[in-house]
Amino acid sequence: MVRRSLIVVMTALLALLMGVGAASAQESAKPLRVLVINSWDQNLPWSREFMAGFESAQEASGQPAQLYVEYLDSGRFSSGRDIEEFLSFLEAKYGTAGIDYVVAESLPAVTALDSDPGFLPGVDRIAVASGGAQATTADATVPVIADYGASVEELVRLQDPSLLVVVADTKSPGGQQRLDGFTAALESSAPDLPVRFNVNESVSSVASSLAQLPDDAAVYYLLVFQDADGAPVSSFTTLEQLSAASSAPVYSNWEILLGHGIVGGYMISAQLVGEQTWDTMLALRAGQPVPELEADDTYRNAYDWRELVRFGLSDEPLPPGSEVLFYRPTFWEQYWPVIIITSLVVILLAVLSVLLGISNRRLNRQQDTLEAAVAERTSELAHANEELEQFAYVTSHDLRAPLRTISGFSTILRHDLEGLDLDEDVQGSLDEITGGVARMQALITALLDYSRLGGEYEPQVQAVEQTVLAALQLVQADLDAADARVGIDIPDGLTWRVEEALITSGLVNIIENSIKYRSSERPLRIRISAEQVGDRISLTIADNGSGIAPDQIRRATKMFQRLTTEHDGLGIGLASVQRIVAHNGGTLDLDSDGHTYTTVAMVIPVAGVRS
Repeated sequence: MVRRSLIVVMTALLALLMGVGAASAQESAKPLRVLVINSWDQNLPWSREFMAGFESAQEASGQPAQLYVEYLDSGRFSSGRDIEEFLSFLEAKYGTAGIDYVVAESLPAVTALDSDPGFLPGVDRIAVASGGAQATTADATVPVIADYGASVEELVRLQDPSLLVVVADTKSPGGQQRLDGFTAALESSAPDLPVRFNVNESVSSVASSLAQLPDDAAVYYLLVFQDADGAPVSSFTTLEQLSAASSAPVYSNWEILLGHGIVGGYMISAQLVGEQTWDTMLALRAGQPVPELEADDTYRNAYDWRELVRFGLSDEPLPPGSEVLFYRPTFWEQYWPVIIITSLVVILLAVLSVLLGISNRRLNRQQDTLEAAVAERTSELAHANEELEQFAYVTSHDLRAPLRTISGFSTILRHDLEGLDLDEDVQGSLDEITGGVARMQALITALLDYSRLGGEYEPQVQAVEQTVLAALQLVQADLDAADARVGIDIPDGLTWRVEEALITSGLVNIIENSIKYRSSERPLRIRISAEQVGDRISLTIADNGSGIAPDQIRRATKMFQRLTTEHDGLGIGLASVQRIVAHNGGTLDLDSDGHTYTTVAMVIPVAGVRS
């Protein structure tokens, strides 16, 4: 009894564990719905780089997610009323979307989220805050630590300036905090470095001042968002103006400024901040301790090669793992494979020229012997061709003689047996003999004609319409018997240079195919048209017959390829036509749907250049 109870309890526990495991697996496979609220405009580099890192970490984790991104644009809409309306808009938009996490990126978005604790109730909040700011309503905080000290140390290591000029403004939000943090770090990292501050000055005034700096000075850009008169300015545009005017290299703490005039150095990366934010969210979701971030977690060394070269710093060693942007390789680095190959080619040509000079005399001596050998071989080849053609005629004659004998005896046998009550097998055997002899005779004739197509012919200029009419005249009786109608659409005066007898033979073959494979459901209609396109003439014969199956079109021009057993044939006709067209330097194109039409196009050069 006790054992049975124990089994029941263990079974229940196992089922519970399996249910928990299944629920956990189902939960991990469920896409997370994450709303990211950026403080700035979506076109600013910081916002773009943050989202790039956030999405990169999401893909690397394998956790499916649906990301929704909104932008506070705090530079233009910073009043309490603006923030209230923005959050109301987001509440209406995402209130029923099943959001799992809200990420507030940078201080304005964090402040806005703290102002409304009831925004999207029940949704976990993650704050990305800089300057030691604390988010009162956040479930987790990703601190953006400004390591000005290490940034200045890398500046001093790279350049060792005689003077450091700091450009900043304290009128914009966070400006005074940045300046205080930098000043404190400077006193600790480089207490003996002479420093001059240009704070809250006009851009033009600062530019004039930087233009007069000594070569061994350095400039540190702490961001400028407002001009001296309080008017908002673009931090990136301001940097570009100051860097262009400065006679000394410009440094900064933000990687997103690379490419706008700073040398680079040890800087905070918005992409790394985005990656750390995703990892923090996953830790919060798993119920694990939120990782405590250090400055190194979001900093890396990056440099603008153009600025390094501009100020003579390109020869200075960079820290391992540094990223160098806009690198311009030297002439040797860029073209060393071409230089090496060219040198080898020149050496090889020199060697070859010597060898050619040595062998030239030997070649001259051999030339007469070679010309005599070529003449002799040409004569032998011509003789061999004549013998081959004679062999074809003799072989066809020798093959036809026994066939005629078989045909004669089968006719006599059929005559002798007339009037007798023959069974179906005997009658069928006689029919097979007669039909086989006829097919063999037709095959020998067709093969002989096919072999002649490679001979020599003289192309002549001929009107296309005249060639077509000559072919129609040869098959007119068959056309009349089939009650076929032929339409001709050929421009007047259209000519080509072809071997007329061969082309006429090919046209007859195509038209006879149209007659043979006509449809029993409709009267036969044939349309023959021609046009000149560039240096080629396309002659098209289209009918409304039973057609060729599309998957059989490629086989239609192969030797002995019969596509149907409903009609007699040898499978040589279209192969001969293709060889005729190729002999005139052209191509043969077929098209059909297998039911209602067949189109055959001869595309031949106007000048009749042979392939």
